[in-house]
Amino acid sequence: MQLEKIVINVKIEVIIKVAFQKNKKECIILMNNLIPIQGQWDEGYILSEHMIKSQFIGYNESGIKQYDSQRTVLGELIYQFKYKQNKNKLPLIIQIVKEKTKELHLEEKIDIIIPVPASNQKREYQPVYILAQSIARYMKKEYLETILKKTDNKQAKDGQLNKNSIIKKQNFCRPVNILVIDDLYSSGNTLNEVVKLLKTDYNVKKIYCLVMTKTKRGGIN
Repeated sequence: MQLEKIVINVKIEVIIKVAFQKNKKECIILMNNLIPIQGQWDEGYILSEHMIKSQFIGYNESGIKQYDSQRTVLGELIYQFKYKQNKNKLPLIIQIVKEKTKELHLEEKIDIIIPVPASNQKREYQPVYILAQSIARYMKKEYLETILKKTDNKQAKDGQLNKNSIIKKQNFCRPVNILVIDDLYSSGNTLNEVVKLLKTDYNVKKIYCLVMTKTKRGGIN
């Protein structure tokens, strides 16, 4: 699918016609309502499921599990953008964000946008930072990625984050409402820890969360 050739200002209906003319099921999934998520935040939403199906088909020569995976359109865009480092997918992702969140009026509710901190701060390519920056740009909001830092990407045996795996580096000097951006939602532990830390700041009044896709717990294929 030559999705990257669609210009940024196209409507989501046009994206659907190009991408899904042979797949009505994916079209329905993309047009479904936002998925509300409950947690430490005031309001939280996921734009789309990540997978339609993922079937285990065996192991490759290196003993790594192989899957026959079919992703939703946004799931495929996020997969290409995040794991294949295909920045050409970003304009389409942002257009879908615009169309699916316009009824939320987030621009009127928030002051600052921050990303969930990257697990590897030294990695040159940080997709969630690029994504959050782009959303902040079209919403005309301040973008900050220095508030939080992830110090440990490992999880305890019960699936919870290890203690102090995320730290808050600074406080806000004025009252703010924050939009937290993440690309994939699995257990919700990281997002809850981020919001919990932000709420320790007296100046943080309300926190909204926006996640691109919801994946099965334990990773994606």
